[in-house]
Amino acid sequence: MFIYFLLFLVFIITACLTYSLKKKQDLQKILQEQQINLASNQAMLRNQETMKAQFEQLAQVILEEKKEIFRSESERDMKTLIQPLTSNIKDFKEKVENTHQEQIVELGKLKQQTENLSSESEQLVKALKGDGKIQGDWGELTLERLLQKSGLREGEEYEKQASFTENEARKRPDFIIHLPQKKHLIIDAKISLTHWYQYINEPDEETRKPFLKKHLESVRKHMKDLESKNYTQIQQLENPEFIFLFLGNESAFYAIGKTDFSLFEEAWKKQICIVSPSTLFPTLQVVANLWGKEKQRKNTEEIINLATQFYEKVSLFGERMGKIGEGLEKTRKALQEAETTLRGKGGLYSRAEKMKDLGIQSPKSLPNLEFSSETKKEDLLAENDFEDFAQPSNEQLYEN
Repeated sequence: MFIYFLLFLVFIITACLTYSLKKKQDLQKILQEQQINLASNQAMLRNQETMKAQFEQLAQVILEEKKEIFRSESERDMKTLIQPLTSNIKDFKEKVENTHQEQIVELGKLKQQTENLSSESEQLVKALKGDGKIQGDWGELTLERLLQKSGLREGEEYEKQASFTENEARKRPDFIIHLPQKKHLIIDAKISLTHWYQYINEPDEETRKPFLKKHLESVRKHMKDLESKNYTQIQQLENPEFIFLFLGNESAFYAIGKTDFSLFEEAWKKQICIVSPSTLFPTLQVVANLWGKEKQRKNTEEIINLATQFYEKVSLFGERMGKIGEGLEKTRKALQEAETTLRGKGGLYSRAEKMKDLGIQSPKSLPNLEFSSETKKEDLLAENDFEDFAQPSNEQLYEN
């Protein structure tokens, strides 16, 4: 038994050794294959790295070439785009500089004009404060602008500085306003405001009062002078029994009413009405409206006259057409009678045809006349005016 066991053990050990040897061989074979694969992979890896390096080098070369081409094209394109823009910017810069220079010159001129205007304004203010004639001219200018603004026209609805002679004395109102139906208004604008300007330019209230009093006295004095001129008595004018005294300064006008309203009543008793631009303007607008109404009235009258003349012409035309109709009717009747005489029974045509039948030789034939379509057949067959003549016999015709 022991021998069998030993044999079995030997068999087992031999089988194990055989299996181990075979397994070792298989492992060595696998190891060799893996070494071969590893070497192949390492070779492939080296090839990949070489290809990668070559690709990177080629890509770098291509990139550099493309970069250079792109840079050249970009520079060319940028020059193409920027050159017109640069030129425009240069032109714009030159224009701006020129405009700036022109503005500097214009500003210099404007500054000089402003200084001149300021100087002239100061001179005008001084003149208005001290020169009575300039104040009068200024009042006339203000009034004339007001007249024109209201729609009145010089030489049409108003006259300036018209001259009249009354009892060997010349009268020359500042403005005459024409009204419809040959009526007139007179406006005087020459009034001094010297004391008023002194009043408003005086800062102290106590020292201002005497100037206001002098202003009222100046207005009162001008009223007396205006009353003595008797403008309302001008024979060539038909005007109301008062004159407008135009005060071109609103504050000076309202100061009169606030300080001494009795001055207005005094002026009215002298047939003078003191007005300012704000109080006179509505009156002038009423005058302009009256002229508008007058023009409408004249236009209406003209239309009525034209319509009347047209109606009369139509009536006359109708009368003449009636006479023409009567004449045509008489002519038509005479034509019918002549046609009956020519073509009717026993008329000229029938007698001529009978003569031709009796042997008259003529190449011509009687024309077929149609005078009137209204000639009735029975009229042609009626007794003719020639029937009282005896018809000639054949012997008489041959004798002739």
